[in-house]
Amino acid sequence: ANTDTNTRAHDGEVGGVCFNPSSRYPHMLASCSEDKTVKIWDLRSKPVCIEKKEMKIGQVLTIEFNKEDPDILAAGGSKGKVALWDIASSAAIVGKYPMIKTKK
Repeated sequence: ANTDTNTRAHDGEVGGVCFNPSSRYPHMLASCSEDKTVKIWDLRSKPVCIEKKEMKIGQVLTIEFNKEDPDILAAGGSKGKVALWDIASSAAIVGKYPMIKTKK
């Protein structure tokens, strides 16, 4: 698992943060950065990064969870592209939030 044990968010400037809008995922926060990554955080006690993904869209400037399907996170990058991340496909996230139904 890509788990950070400290609260250092990113290696570059943070472009945005957003909470997951679903009550199924209490305390789940996503962050994005000019370091080209998106991180998913569990804030139930001490903030812990439970997953990290390079989105391949350049510096990640903005992120937002889909309000209709909170398993989907959209990210906009400096290359003028948008990438989607199905967080239910991550074993590390499903391990922390077992109410996520893993998609096949």
